[in-house]
Amino acid sequence: SMSKILKDGVFDDNKIQWTKGTNHTDTLRVLREDLSIVKDLIDIPIPKPKPYIIKKLLKFEEVLEFFNKANKMPFFVFDYETLGLKPYFEKSCILTSSFTFDGETVYSFPISYYEHISKKKHWNSTQEQRILEELKQLLTNSRSTKVMHNEVFEMEWSKVILGIDIINAEDSMLQKYILDCRNGTKSLDFLAFVNFGVTWKTYPDYIMEDLTQLPLEELLDYNAKDSIWEYRLYRLQEKQLNKDKVLLNCYKEQLETAETIAQIQYDGACTNEQSRDNLLKDYKKERELVEHKLLNLDCIKLFKEKYGKVPALRSNSKDIPTILFKIENLDPFKKTARGNFSVDKEVLTTYVGQSEFCELLLKFREYSGIEGKLLKSWSDCVFPDGKYHGSFYPVETNRLGSSNPNLQNLDKRKHPEIRQIIVAPDGYVLLIFDFAQLEFRVLAALSNCKRAIEAIKTGYDIHMDKAIEIWGEDKIKKATPKEVKTMRYRAKNEFVFPSFYGAKPKSVAKWLDISEQHAQNLQDKLWSDFPEIKEWQDNILKIYNKKRYVEIPPGRRRHAPLTVNEILNSGVQGGAASIVSKVMNKIRKMGYWIMLNVHDELVFCIREMDVKYAVEEIRTVMETKQYDFMGDTPLVVEGSIGYDWYNTFKIGEIL
Repeated sequence: SMSKILKDGVFDDNKIQWTKGTNHTDTLRVLREDLSIVKDLIDIPIPKPKPYIIKKLLKFEEVLEFFNKANKMPFFVFDYETLGLKPYFEKSCILTSSFTFDGETVYSFPISYYEHISKKKHWNSTQEQRILEELKQLLTNSRSTKVMHNEVFEMEWSKVILGIDIINAEDSMLQKYILDCRNGTKSLDFLAFVNFGVTWKTYPDYIMEDLTQLPLEELLDYNAKDSIWEYRLYRLQEKQLNKDKVLLNCYKEQLETAETIAQIQYDGACTNEQSRDNLLKDYKKERELVEHKLLNLDCIKLFKEKYGKVPALRSNSKDIPTILFKIENLDPFKKTARGNFSVDKEVLTTYVGQSEFCELLLKFREYSGIEGKLLKSWSDCVFPDGKYHGSFYPVETNRLGSSNPNLQNLDKRKHPEIRQIIVAPDGYVLLIFDFAQLEFRVLAALSNCKRAIEAIKTGYDIHMDKAIEIWGEDKIKKATPKEVKTMRYRAKNEFVFPSFYGAKPKSVAKWLDISEQHAQNLQDKLWSDFPEIKEWQDNILKIYNKKRYVEIPPGRRRHAPLTVNEILNSGVQGGAASIVSKVMNKIRKMGYWIMLNVHDELVFCIREMDVKYAVEEIRTVMETKQYDFMGDTPLVVEGSIGYDWYNTFKIGEIL
């Protein structure tokens, strides 16, 4: 079937073989381009990497001699092997470390390694403390450049275990991110194979979770190879970046952002166990109430009579299609990839109004999801110090993503009360600043849309304006404040930005539940209001089709394959993310505790006595132009303050 796709293209009957949201035509083009050079690549011999020497330092005197040598070196690559991925547990420690100065000889030695069964340490406590002290001095000297692959990891561990900030840090993974940010291309394993044709032994997850299960010499060997390939990769990518000053500057900025991420992860976000428990009880009650109503519906009673069992309500249950299409006799309109009738969220939402079962089932799934996946997982992710120390990382547009847990996913619209689990410690308050219409401002600047820029300067709210066009002024006037807020949100996310990012009237009509003609009229008015943005769209698509990448201000590139949405979205979202990152870097250097990044929203933890000064200082930084690409388009932030992330007040009401 793949050969048929390569020859004939992608049609509806074979789209299920592709990831949802894929630009099938563009992906196929990239695949064909890649396959066209396979014949030539076959004739190229697999590279034979230069040999290297691993020196395992198992004697204390050897390790001290190494540090004496290392402190005189202007450059080295190093790597940690640790017990676990995060350093906030009682047993957290750096097991081993490896260093190379030239990519040919690597020195690998134990630090806090101990035998898995006996728990016997390689060094006595005096020797271990001396090695840790030597390591501190080496990583904080200003003479040498220190290279890592994913520096945030080593930085976070060094902050906790050594109590230091690594000086003059560089990162081979961030080099690759700037050169090519596509997913799946930045791991050391992948890059070592692609560039040098090498692989090395990998271990199952249960071993990686506790590397003391490996004999010391085997672990030292594993650690050493990381440093060798990190060094060679860094030097290779360094040459590529040095050829392009714009990309080199982007790399330097990304290094600063990595320092900020490490600091955010280290400082953590405080949470309140009582708030989590109370919310969990409330959601459990709601879920049980909805479940009780569900099981007492006539359609459920008929199902139990006919099939002799209580229907399963999970999302993949085969009982749900039976209830919908055989008992309630609803008309199916959508199929799964396997050809069965779909009962996903879209389908259930469509039947709301016709079926009380669908309405209650959606609520049941909603509360079950919050209770089971969200609040419980957020409880599991609290560290012994009572904080979340999640992971932040740049995604392809340069916006930061979050995991373990994803604190950016604390719903502020449908269930904003969940945010109360993030709290300020005693003597502190949370200060929240959110950029107002940041992506629209970036788009106005990039497209040099005079009308949009002037409208922004006068306080124009494009999302509210378009909400009025969509639903009519009378409906807006009669709506409650909450309903107006929802309509503005829908206008923003189902019309304005989708249109700016390439959505067609048919899609807009479906999202807004309006006629396709009405959607067409809305878009015609949008382009009449902001013609330069439409011209910018057309120009970006032409450049992408020619160069096969889209530029993200201030100069990074996102390469093919991309969907139309990604082509048009990347520069705007990426430009906004660049502004936010630069702002965070500046504020971090001022000594402020940045608790969370939620894209255009930043949450700070400020001492109560410093609030008034901090508000002015942080606001000034955030509203100052960070890049020339913004021209004279102003930046504005909206601020709020509170003891938790939910119960907040506008700054103007307090100060």
